[in-house]
Amino acid sequence: MTVSSLTVYITRPAAPLCERVCAFLDQRGYPYTTIDVASDQDREAMRQRTGYSSCPLVIAGDHVIGKLKETIEADRSGRLTDLLTPVRPHTAQEGAVMPDHNPTPKLVTDHPEQIRGYDYGTDRAPTSPLTLEDLEQLKQVVWLTEEDEAALRDAAEILADQADDMVSAYRARLGELPWMAPYSNHPDGTPNPEYGAASKPRFDRWIIDACTRSLDQDWLNYQHEIGLRHTSAKKTETDNADSLDHIPMRYLLAFTAVVITTARDYLAAKGASAEQVDRMHSAFTKSVMLHVTVWTRAYVDHASW
Repeated sequence: MTVSSLTVYITRPAAPLCERVCAFLDQRGYPYTTIDVASDQDREAMRQRTGYSSCPLVIAGDHVIGKLKETIEADRSGRLTDLLTPVRPHTAQEGAVMPDHNPTPKLVTDHPEQIRGYDYGTDRAPTSPLTLEDLEQLKQVVWLTEEDEAALRDAAEILADQADDMVSAYRARLGELPWMAPYSNHPDGTPNPEYGAASKPRFDRWIIDACTRSLDQDWLNYQHEIGLRHTSAKKTETDNADSLDHIPMRYLLAFTAVVITTARDYLAAKGASAEQVDRMHSAFTKSVMLHVTVWTRAYVDHASW
């Protein structure tokens, strides 16, 4: 028997072990839904279904996988793959089925200031070497207009609740590429769920910020910080992560294509007209390109940039 997605029993509020098992599944690209265990009644229902009453617990249909250790072992042995029907990351080109929807956490949408390492608008973000004049010139080069900024605000209304799904899909795609694993896992490529759990809320929030933040000095400063966090200057510093400490710029640039092309179907997911989707997708493309271009300043000297 195969199933289309895993089920994860987690406590509310989520305990660290629950966050770690979800982060591991995200890193490995497995689709899953969560069941909250917030009361004695919930725990009894869990026990009756699975025979277990402590969280986290991963199951596939009627098959109990176990906790984090057992889930990692099932991944390595191929058991998880055997239990799941093939579900690939959502891409417009392949027309893949959207994975089960996991709403973006309220921490990300409503309380970003509480996200660990999210230093937007604080003195923890370094001053960007770029000027506001540099930024204005870049805006003109990518042709980001006032109409685009209005379209981005519309896009934010659609994408905010899907940001976590989008990041899960990005990570699933990267998980298919073994040479990319050491950049988000341990240096030897083995899973590092703590790193994934720590960094994902910031990645989720970036999608929202790309549609909503004013392009000012705070924006410049935090984009430079993000750039630094892709390089040996700060890659592993924020989360004290045991991982490769530098993402080559070629991969940063190349993966931009995935972020841009997959966005269209998420923008279309809530019934916008084809014309509206085109308008929002064009604006999102320009915004992403502006962000990534500014990030590259952390890789090179001013003259080369």
